[in-house]
Amino acid sequence: MSFSQDVKTELCSQRTAGCCRYAECYGMLLFGRSFSMEGISWLSSDKNAAEHLKNLLYSNFSVVATVSEGGVKKPTYLVSVDSPNDIKRILIKYDRYGTDANLSLNRSVFVKECCTEAFIRGAFLVCGSVSDPENDFHAEFALKNPDLAEDFLEVLRARGLNPKLSTRAGKKVVYFKNGVDIEDLLTVIGATMHSLELMNVQIYKDMRNKTNRIKNCDNGNIAKTVKASMEQREAIEKLQKSGALNTLPPELYEAAMLRLEHPEAPLSELCVIAGNKFTRSGLNHRLKRIVDLANM
Repeated sequence: MSFSQDVKTELCSQRTAGCCRYAECYGMLLFGRSFSMEGISWLSSDKNAAEHLKNLLYSNFSVVATVSEGGVKKPTYLVSVDSPNDIKRILIKYDRYGTDANLSLNRSVFVKECCTEAFIRGAFLVCGSVSDPENDFHAEFALKNPDLAEDFLEVLRARGLNPKLSTRAGKKVVYFKNGVDIEDLLTVIGATMHSLELMNVQIYKDMRNKTNRIKNCDNGNIAKTVKASMEQREAIEKLQKSGALNTLPPELYEAAMLRLEHPEAPLSELCVIAGNKFTRSGLNHRLKRIVDLANM
């Protein structure tokens, strides 16, 4: 299974508190296939989520929903409520019955903060997904109804989350790209095991990136040291061939000999070899003067 399916399996395995069942069921129905007087239906490729909605409908309304399996390439599961009386009862509960049915979120469903979390969890089960953090940090809710996008954003932000909104293929997409934000989302909806897994992946990636940066920096410094050493040796050899090396001031002659005797040593190491008679910057300055003299 994918990381996203594993998250949904974790969510469906939990027991929803009594006050939160209406809110979680509301999240699943509101963003489902159909939620109006014409009918209530919900389609998913996740069998656990379909059974979870069926159980919520029964525990909340004593409604026995039908779960039908279909699909050609991969299984799909359709949850539907067939009785007109059952449909009416559910719609009235959520303030969606009548020709002027409320198209915005019914916040009276959120009795407590945990109910808001349950609603977001329900929405994730029907239209949410999250990428495997080993590959990418991305989570999203693909909303069929654009009228609900702003309201849903407001609910998420009120719970302390940091989503963004875009449009893709005619759908409003509420998404998260930052690993910390996705970790917060998974924690809020109750996927604590996968939130910890994502945290561990982030720590590993941060350590790996830091190691690579240090390695690249070290490699860069080594390359600079080698290049500078070659330039200095070429300058010293040029002065030596012209007979000008022996005419250098004592401090420059000493630096030149030190470099010739230890061609690959970095400046800090040369200072130690010389008994710390001069500083790294002082030695660097002397070697630069030698290079300048050779290029004159």
